Amino acid sequence: MATLIDCYNNLKDILGPNYKEPFEVIEHVNKLKNYWKPEKIKVILLAESHVYTSKEEFSVSLNLSKIPLPDYPGNFVKYVYCLGYGENNLLKGVVEKNPGTSQFWKIFHSCVSDIKEKPDFDPVLKTRNKIFSERIKSKISTLQKLKDRGIWLVDLSIVGLYIPGEPKPSIKLQNKVLSYCWEKLIRGEVEEAAPEHLIIIGKGVGRVLEKMLSAAQVKSLTVLNQPQAKLSSKEQLELYVTCSKICNTLL
Repeated sequence: MATLIDCYNNLKDILGPNYKEPFEVIEHVNKLKNYWKPEKIKVILLAESHVYTSKEEFSVSLNLSKIPLPDYPGNFVKYVYCLGYGENNLLKGVVEKNPGTSQFWKIFHSCVSDIKEKPDFDPVLKTRNKIFSERIKSKISTLQKLKDRGIWLVDLSIVGLYIPGEPKPSIKLQNKVLSYCWEKLIRGEVEEAAPEHLIIIGKGVGRVLEKMLSAAQVKSLTVLNQPQAKLSSKEQLELYVTCSKICNTLL
């Protein structure tokens, strides 16, 4: 299994000289991922990547006095495990565009809750739970439940493939990055974790891994659409209900 820095350096060669996400961002994302890694992993949520985070954005720190978590990694990155992503009140500086990712908070909340209808997501959504302190408390509670119950988010790409305001790399290039990360790093993490169930978030990610997964030690597999895909309201709710049923059946 390759090291994180070796994987990053090779991906820079694949993506070309215009790709400038600092290694410090990738390293911090990895710290956050491991901060919430369960001791015993039952379900892995395998997604595509975090959102590209610039050097300037990474220089913004979180107000850790508002986060009652020991040794919590304190820089801003555009990653759902970073509590400052989408929460400007947690930042000591300014990030110009910080929408967060409500879709993944819905997935997280689905995995530890009995989801039946839209209001079930209210505790972790900024548009529905407008009291900042209560919302952060709910988000932390959700993350702790995920960890306690053995549910872990892993991104297939270690680098941010989506750069806000710019077109994504071509499908061919994306697939090359995703395949490389799987073979060099992520497959080893998945096999070492030996989850009872692997939920792949994104049909594109599923297609990339279709043949390679047959050689990996995966007990049970579900491939879902990305929650931000063009789905009807009913289809989106069905996606979250599926996550809820899989995770709550195993726990």
